[in-house]
Amino acid sequence: MLVRKSMMVLACVALGAIACENKDTSKTEPNPATPPEQPVTITNAPVTPPAQITPTPAPAPVNPIANATNATEVTQFPDQMKVSPSQARITTATATVRPAPQSTDKVQVVKQGLEVTELAKDKDYYLVLFNDSSDATKQKAGWIHRDSLESYALGTPEKGDKNAPQTGPSAAKTAPAASKLTCNAGEVRLQTDRDFCAHQCKDDSDCKKLNGVCDGAGKMVSLAGQMTPAHYCVMNSVPGSTGMTNTPSINAPNDPANKATAPTTAPAAR
Repeated sequence: MLVRKSMMVLACVALGAIACENKDTSKTEPNPATPPEQPVTITNAPVTPPAQITPTPAPAPVNPIANATNATEVTQFPDQMKVSPSQARITTATATVRPAPQSTDKVQVVKQGLEVTELAKDKDYYLVLFNDSSDATKQKAGWIHRDSLESYALGTPEKGDKNAPQTGPSAAKTAPAASKLTCNAGEVRLQTDRDFCAHQCKDDSDCKKLNGVCDGAGKMVSLAGQMTPAHYCVMNSVPGSTGMTNTPSINAPNDPANKATAPTTAPAAR
C-alpha cells in the first residue's frame, strides 16, 4: 500500500514537471530578423496642394497731376525729369500754360504773381499745378516755359549775389556796356541769364512761320543799352526727346573776346 502511494506521488511530480516544461517552451521569442510593422498609408486619401504664393504687384506710378481737372488733357513723357514739388511764381506780365511743351494749344493764359507748383521738367518747360481762376477749390495743370517762372533751370538767384543773372521784374534796366553782339535780320537782342538774338513776338501768330510759339520772355536790349520786357519765339523741337533743345536762334553769347559779328550758335545745354 505504501509503495503504491509513493508511486502515485512520483507520477504526479513527473506530470507537474512535464507541464512546467511545456509552459516554458510555449513562449514565442521575438525574431530579430523580422522588421517592425510600418504604419499603413491610405493611398486614396485627398492630398492638400502647397499654398500658392501670389507675387506682390509693382506699385503703379504716381500721376503728379491726378487731382487736376484737366489731367487727361495734359501730355506727360516717360523721360521727363521728375522734380521735388516746389513753389514758383509767374514773373512775366502774362504766361501761356500749354497741354504739352511747345503745343500751339492753350490751357490758360495766367498773370504775373500767380503761385504754381513745379512737378516735372522737359527741357525748358515745367509741368505745374495751379489754382483754377474760375474756382479756387480746383486745380489745373500744364506746361510753362522756364522764362516765366521765378525758379527756372539755373535756380533762383540768391539775394546779394552780384554775379547772379538778373531776370524778371527786378532785372537791370540797362545792359552792361561790354555786351556786344550782332543779330540777324528780323531778330532783336535779348537778355535773360545770357545775351542772345531772337525773333520778338506778341503772340503765337508771330512765330507761326518759324514753326515756334511765343513762350520765351526776357529783356529786349536797345542799341543804347536800354532794356524793356519782351517775348520771343521759341523754336519747336520734339517734346519728350532727350538731347534736343527748344531755343531761339542765338548768336554767340557775351564775351569780350568775340568779334562784333559772331557766328550763330546754340547755347550750351544746361
